[in-house]
Amino acid sequence: MIPYYYLTLPHLIEKYSNNTIDLSQLDLAYVIFEVIIGFLTLLITSFTLIVFYCERHRFNEVRHYYAVSLTFSDFLFVLIGVPLYIGASLGWPLNETGCLVELAFLISAGLVTVLSMVMASIDKCWAVLCPFSYLNNATHNKAKLFIAITWLLGIIIGSLPVFGWNKIAIEKVKFQKCFYMSIIPKSYMIFVLAAVIVPCSIIMIFIYSSIYYVHKKALLTPSTSISPAKKMTIRKPPNETSSLLGNDSKNPPKKYNMGPLLFTTVFSFMICWLPLYIIDVLYATIPNFQLNQSLKAFLATLRHINGLIVPYLYAYQMVDFKIALRKRTGKKWTRMKIASRFIGIKKKKSNTTS
Repeated sequence: MIPYYYLTLPHLIEKYSNNTIDLSQLDLAYVIFEVIIGFLTLLITSFTLIVFYCERHRFNEVRHYYAVSLTFSDFLFVLIGVPLYIGASLGWPLNETGCLVELAFLISAGLVTVLSMVMASIDKCWAVLCPFSYLNNATHNKAKLFIAITWLLGIIIGSLPVFGWNKIAIEKVKFQKCFYMSIIPKSYMIFVLAAVIVPCSIIMIFIYSSIYYVHKKALLTPSTSISPAKKMTIRKPPNETSSLLGNDSKNPPKKYNMGPLLFTTVFSFMICWLPLYIIDVLYATIPNFQLNQSLKAFLATLRHINGLIVPYLYAYQMVDFKIALRKRTGKKWTRMKIASRFIGIKKKKSNTTS
């Protein structure tokens, strides 16, 4: 536990008076890129959350709970994480307690996002591979419980440095500035990589490989031999415009290839989360390991770029979300599109009659 003295004002004043931030160490290109990515991610995630909230009567399925949890974790990770990442690159904050709390938040936010992605993927896999079991057993209360466990587990693992798993407590290192590599011990880095990141990566690969196998098998199987429950998971819903025009019977649902989407989901997870954790472990275990600072800064930014991709992969692919989005933002556009199609039909009829 942190001694009470470290939380008192005299101690903080002492620490701040003995340390200063060197702004010459600031990587301006990294800061600008981080701010741009953070702003875009905040824009997309906040807009997604607003749509979920405004149309909450429409989103009453279990999968919506996981999508909201994942989007909210990305929103928090960027809203608070980007300023803290920029501060950490300068060695801020200049006191031991603030540094440990900052690093704990950054680690916890990242782990919660990773675990939330895995939970959303498990829910999707369950719905595709065992649709009848999913319909009977997937409830709102279970989803809330799993989401709470996910957040609690991420926060507990991320907060371990605050409760003694740090170089200051273990190796008796004197605190100078708040740099990740000088505070977090290599044993903790290896633990996070081996206990969370690698298992989550393996689970994601297994889940989406299984979904792709079922999807590929369904594409090669005649429609009459597929159960109704599985048809719902592999068929594209009717186009809303065609249904408004009354052409549902003429335009039945068509099968579509989910392969690129599944590949993008796994690939984005691996690229955005694995490299930096692996590099941190290499830094901690190999004494002379060196890496270009610009490349390392870019890899750190990849975690926030992941927030740009997640809403598209986990929310914008839902048919009901698209309908809600169109209801909120595209009413005029949809009406204009339908009207133009009617005008086109009338013109064709007039040309044929003439």
